[in-house]
Amino acid sequence: MHARLVTYSAFILSLMSSAFAGSVDNRNNNSADFIRNVSRNAATEGADISIYNPAGAVMMEDGLHLSLSNQTVAKFNQHSLSPTQTASKVTYQSDIVSPVYPTAFAVYKKGLWAAFTAFSFPGGGGELEYTHGSATTFLIQTNLRTQGLNADAYLRSIYYGGTLGGSYLLRPWVSVSAAARTIYARTDITVDGGKDFPPGNTSKIIDHMEEARGYTGVFGADFFPLPALTLGIRYEAVTPLNWEVQKSNINMETVIKDKTTREGYIAKLRAVLRAPGQTFDRDLPAVLGLGAGYRIIPALRADLSMNVYFNSQADWDGKEDLHDDGYEFALGAEYAATGIPLKASMSGMYTISGADQHAYNVENPALDSYTLSGGARYGIGKRFGVTAGWAGNFAIEDKADFPLLSTPTYSPTADLEKRVLIYSLGVDYRFF
Repeated sequence: MHARLVTYSAFILSLMSSAFAGSVDNRNNNSADFIRNVSRNAATEGADISIYNPAGAVMMEDGLHLSLSNQTVAKFNQHSLSPTQTASKVTYQSDIVSPVYPTAFAVYKKGLWAAFTAFSFPGGGGELEYTHGSATTFLIQTNLRTQGLNADAYLRSIYYGGTLGGSYLLRPWVSVSAAARTIYARTDITVDGGKDFPPGNTSKIIDHMEEARGYTGVFGADFFPLPALTLGIRYEAVTPLNWEVQKSNINMETVIKDKTTREGYIAKLRAVLRAPGQTFDRDLPAVLGLGAGYRIIPALRADLSMNVYFNSQADWDGKEDLHDDGYEFALGAEYAATGIPLKASMSGMYTISGADQHAYNVENPALDSYTLSGGARYGIGKRFGVTAGWAGNFAIEDKADFPLLSTPTYSPTADLEKRVLIYSLGVDYRFF
């Protein structure tokens, strides 16, 4: 079986799949207001509209608005497959909670114009930890198990984004916006064997890190054909990302003792876990966001949103050809209580990722999914507010090709499951 190893692509690409809302690489869950209502593309309240509907910032009250949010993200991923035609099915699980996921937004509104800035996470897949190995580390896990050890695989991918821009009300019925965004992206992958191994005298069998930086523009427009109706459009241009490997240490001499097997495995591994100094392209795809918000009665508002993720137009060193564009459709409703400063909301969303059985990565597949969310904002005085929200993202189970263990007579497929639960808390304040 060791001689049957083929392209080792799943491991590093597994971290590109988004943690929650979004498509393959893009991420959309960036504020407590979004978690309580996932349809934000036509919103005109809340400083987080600086990334969801920046042209709508001109409709906020005059003054400086600040919003801070944190999300606690609980992720469960599972994949199962039979490593050989006669072997029993093996199940691998990652069950991890990320307690800190902070974002911040600010809007200064004055008359016909507004300036805004944001710190958010435009892409990345968050964290995964397979404490007993994964299908991709099957060979390492098999050898460690004979020593009473496990291949603890930890994967983390984060895209830090900073946005700065402004919007202007051209006419009573139309506003426009423009912004610049910078991104620093980093991926870390480690496989820890639980004890130090020579010759590196480290427990990390694999220790890999790569990073990229990029810049792009974000443009938007809002239309107000009726006092109660807002139509929003936002376009985020592709962010070119040229990645460079900063470190990539492999310490397997005493883990996989057979030299021929080890060298063949490392050769396959190096096809994707590139050596330090090597570069490759993996752009963050462009996004088109559309939204419509309508206040049915003074106390009730409905919002409809759609996002298009242009995966097929990004440069992924050819891997974009394995993907279609991704789509999201969201519907939300918000109710303002009478007599108390409370706004309650609920929403739902359906995501088509653009990946399929031939493009999934088994550790963190970009499965199609549906999302349910709800929450509330409570105002304290005229300037301060607290927002709490919950969202559950439930993937539609599917299968993935897994060529790593293929033979001339057997092509294994993995059964995939995935879900994400998010608990969010945010505060907002208007200074003057």
